[in-house]
Amino acid sequence: MNKYFIDINNLSLSFGKKTNELQVLDNINLNVSKSETIVIIGPSGCGKSTLLKLIGGLNLNANISGTITINDKLPFDFKQKGKVGFAFQNPVLLRWRNVFENVLLPLELRETITDIEKELVINALTLTGIEDFKNAFPNELSGGMKQRVNLARTIVHNPELLLLDEPFGSLDELSRLKLNFELKEIIRSHSYTTILITHSLREALLLGDRILLLTHRPAKLYNTFIPKLEGEVKAGIETSTSFNKELKHLTDIFSELEYDKK
Repeated sequence: MNKYFIDINNLSLSFGKKTNELQVLDNINLNVSKSETIVIIGPSGCGKSTLLKLIGGLNLNANISGTITINDKLPFDFKQKGKVGFAFQNPVLLRWRNVFENVLLPLELRETITDIEKELVINALTLTGIEDFKNAFPNELSGGMKQRVNLARTIVHNPELLLLDEPFGSLDELSRLKLNFELKEIIRSHSYTTILITHSLREALLLGDRILLLTHRPAKLYNTFIPKLEGEVKAGIETSTSFNKELKHLTDIFSELEYDKK
């Protein structure tokens, strides 16, 4: 049995035929331990979301070599067991369903709804701080509230793996910072294994146990950054000396990456 929760070996991906092939991922190797949070950053269009979709077991109709296993299962098989929670930047809430009904949807798709499933929805709404708005409709919610609903829907079925593709990218800085700390606590309290894509270096530092920097397409692993922050990650740490020192260090590495076209 593999000692890692996620094991990616020599993963490459391209789209199209050999005469007109677009290579997106080039020999990616990554091991993720149980309950670890990995943050992936890199230039726009380098293949971050493609990598996340592969881990999530989505069919991309691509040319793929190498292997991915999650808890010794193929990604599609792991997803089929209801073990994956996937959140995108756009919440895609159904406008004709209220908050409770939107969060209930993943459970409706896989099982008969009983009081147990309804209790799972209430628990998810409470955990994400949106329970007071359970009867509200999407057009009555702010951007931050919609993302809370999005997050509640992602965790309602108690997944083992969270895959988050820039879930807070459209929010203002203050709303994003607040949700960063809340997400950190949710991940910590439930020991989720998490892979997050972001363009925010600040967000990467707040949430990541490890930060992976990918190169320009075709994406290779450029650098692995392990934050060395002093004290617990909670509100206020973003103004600390240690945080800003690490932020500068990460910014310098990312700037080198941006200008390195090799």
